[in-house]
Amino acid sequence: MDSSFIAFLNKNNSRVMGNIAYLFAFLGMLFLVQHTIHSWTVLSEVHYLLYIVLHSLLIAVSVLYIIISRFVLVRSQSPTFDRYLNLVFLFIYLSIIVGLNVLDLQYSFELIPFMLGLMFLVVLYREHRFIQIIIVLMPVVVLLIIIRIIISDRNSLNMLTFYILVYGVVALFVSLILYRSFFERFTIMHQLNDRSCMLDDLNSKLHAYKVSMERDLGLAEKIQRVYLENRSESLDTWDIATRYVPKNGVSGDFYDFYNADNTLHGVSLFDVTGHGVASSLVTMLAKRILSRLISANPDAPLGEVAKLFNQELIAEIGNSHIYLAGVILKINENSFEYINAGHTDIVIKHADGSIENVLKSTEDRNPFFCLQEYKSRYRAKNFPLRDGDTLIMATDGIYELIPAKKGQQLSFESIGRFISTIPPETGADDLADQIMNFVALTSARTDFDDDMTLLVLRYKS
Repeated sequence: MDSSFIAFLNKNNSRVMGNIAYLFAFLGMLFLVQHTIHSWTVLSEVHYLLYIVLHSLLIAVSVLYIIISRFVLVRSQSPTFDRYLNLVFLFIYLSIIVGLNVLDLQYSFELIPFMLGLMFLVVLYREHRFIQIIIVLMPVVVLLIIIRIIISDRNSLNMLTFYILVYGVVALFVSLILYRSFFERFTIMHQLNDRSCMLDDLNSKLHAYKVSMERDLGLAEKIQRVYLENRSESLDTWDIATRYVPKNGVSGDFYDFYNADNTLHGVSLFDVTGHGVASSLVTMLAKRILSRLISANPDAPLGEVAKLFNQELIAEIGNSHIYLAGVILKINENSFEYINAGHTDIVIKHADGSIENVLKSTEDRNPFFCLQEYKSRYRAKNFPLRDGDTLIMATDGIYELIPAKKGQQLSFESIGRFISTIPPETGADDLADQIMNFVALTSARTDFDDDMTLLVLRYKS
């Protein structure tokens, strides 16, 4: 038998025994008070004296057990000592109860099976099988011998013998049921305790992992920001503003400016599918590849550069089911060449205050980058560029932001209408702030579902 279960049973038995001791002490004192107030003429003087002695003994045994349980059992480290101490006191209680029943057959006879049941419960399943049988039979045999010696009336003797035998069997089965109940209760408690310890251990590990992951993500965020950051606000002929809001520290959005000799030659804005570390690593890889291709092929058609970019991405990351939506601009003297690969369109705000979408239909869009099935050259469009034109590019984290309950749904059209209300002479930085404030106020959101990136480029020839 598991030692922890033995300790559990001992603790339960001691608790029950303590309650019995308090109960018997109270009943004994109540009887003594009752016999002090009333005179009893039914009993003989010998019977009365035996009653007083047995009740006084009941009180003394109960007080003694209460003292022992308070000062000895609570400090005991020996299950065997606890068990046999309880057994001794149970046998004493049983003898007192039987003695009172011998004096008066109507006296609390139901306490006998109760005492027997507790006695069986104390010793069952914790000793050798032969010792169990002896301890179970011994109190019954002793009781039968005592009553046969003391009681002379055969009818009373047979009745008492019958009751003790029947109650002994009943008490045995009751103790078995109680044992099963205790065992099931202990098993459940033990399993719950094991699982609680396991959960505590897992929580500690998860907390340590979370701290480590947050530290690593913080470092990854700093590295990505330094690597992706490309501020070009002071370029000749261009007033530029950027707003970059990652959802989870690290971002799946990235942008780049391609310039030389303080002159802007191109811009790109990309949105990698997904969020988190995998997407952020792809942004760093894609930015390096595209920057190298544009630098190595300054005179090549933009569609050919995009085709090479797609091929190198596929060769690097393979069939990872990660795709890139993006726009690439190649800026000439008074025009720009434009490729849109599954991305939201560019909005042009002209100097007269009107706004224009660059693409006239969805057919002008190219497929995503990293599609292995697409091996053709990407189609590019050419558009004029006039003094005072403002190019506004944003990822879908801005256009498709899901509003809060009190907010309103944003869209490409609603943001375009708001942009049309802003004075055309507004600087790039101020225009970017107004757009971001409009997005926050309209959606009533303080948190975001996706990475958000906004580029505002105002041309001043």
